[in-house]
Amino acid sequence: MGLLDYPFDGAMLLQKKRSLRRELLQRPGLVEKKVAILSGSTIGEIKNILELFLLDNGIKPEFYVGGYNLFYENLVFDDGSLAAFHPDFIYIHTSRKNLKELPLATDSEQQAKDRLEAEWARFEAAFTAADRFGCPVIVNNFDLPTHRLMGSRDAVDWRGGVHFINEMNARVTSFVAAHEGFYLNDLAYLAGRVGLDNWFSESEWYLYKYAVAMVHIPDLCAGIAAILKSLLGKNKKGVVLDLDNTLWGGVIGEVGAEGVELSTETPGGMAYHEFQEYLKQLEGLGILLNVASKNEAAAAESGFARPDSPLKREDFLCFKANWEPKSENIAQIAKEINILPESLVFVDDNPAEREIVRQQLPGVAIASFTGPEGMIAALDRSGWFELTAFSADDAKRNEMYRQNLARAAVEQSFGSYEDYLRSLDMKAEFGAFDPPHAERITQLIN
Repeated sequence: MGLLDYPFDGAMLLQKKRSLRRELLQRPGLVEKKVAILSGSTIGEIKNILELFLLDNGIKPEFYVGGYNLFYENLVFDDGSLAAFHPDFIYIHTSRKNLKELPLATDSEQQAKDRLEAEWARFEAAFTAADRFGCPVIVNNFDLPTHRLMGSRDAVDWRGGVHFINEMNARVTSFVAAHEGFYLNDLAYLAGRVGLDNWFSESEWYLYKYAVAMVHIPDLCAGIAAILKSLLGKNKKGVVLDLDNTLWGGVIGEVGAEGVELSTETPGGMAYHEFQEYLKQLEGLGILLNVASKNEAAAAESGFARPDSPLKREDFLCFKANWEPKSENIAQIAKEINILPESLVFVDDNPAEREIVRQQLPGVAIASFTGPEGMIAALDRSGWFELTAFSADDAKRNEMYRQNLARAAVEQSFGSYEDYLRSLDMKAEFGAFDPPHAERITQLIN
């Protein structure tokens, strides 16, 4: 497992950042992009670690760093330097520490509402100013406070800080949803996931003005990098899954389909069942599901005939159940569906199998976890399938690839490729770009 793989070792990553940067800069084919970071607090290490995650995704960033805590001024009153930089992306790094109009315990309801309107007007002006630069803009919402003056009532009362921040977050969400080219980095979710007491360090705020604990800067930067690489069309396209002790508990060739753990009635079975449900949801987003398992094909397929199996055999595009090396099966899967191996993520409970694939197919992403309860997190938090747009074509992706596989099979029955193409009786239409196809055109360009 690498330092840039989830779960992140923040302290080690900060320690090794220079040597890791030198190593990543040697990678061929890096795409150069200009990234402007506007500051609501200290961003030095945020820039450094974000660079590592971007390099790891094949993106070589050139940074514009705004003045400390001058995100509003840099955007609304640009002195020309930001415009001259011509950013490809803008990231506005703010947090609850940038909220100046938090309500007071002595405020009336109207006074609290006035504070909310004034605060939102400031952020709305900054966001609107960012929009004029004509590039994607990533904005944070706000982490919740670590202290509540009124306890749980803080979330309900107009004088509560929690209530105020929830209202601000709702407005940020609505703004992003209504404005094309804006993307939300869900700071509130990240803080909640790691825990408010862990996310924010009082001592590091007092000493350095970091609004996120330094050990969790990699969690923040991984999320930002995931959005950027998704916008650049660098998401993974599919998953290759082991079966035994990955999609169910136990070895199906030994205990049979009814003997493996998959039922929601047992703790072990519940973990595998929930993982299958998660994969089913990924499939609905157009992620390609495939199998590479050391098994007899009939035994492997029998597991998906169980009534309680969320996944069925037809959910998988390619199904390789044999005794060949998994690295070879993964390479064959990529070839059959006509994508690069680098577009695939490999999920296997066996660390030895993961290491073999890592060495034989270094471009394939490897999910790291220690038990069935960690499999969803391994996929979910690595940002491989970060969604910045979802088109009708995305929803139909699995069906389109199935049709491609069927056409490839038919092609083998023809004497020549030309005869095969003639048999398809295809019709082509030429025309200018139009709004109904703009989203898909953008994806293809990326």
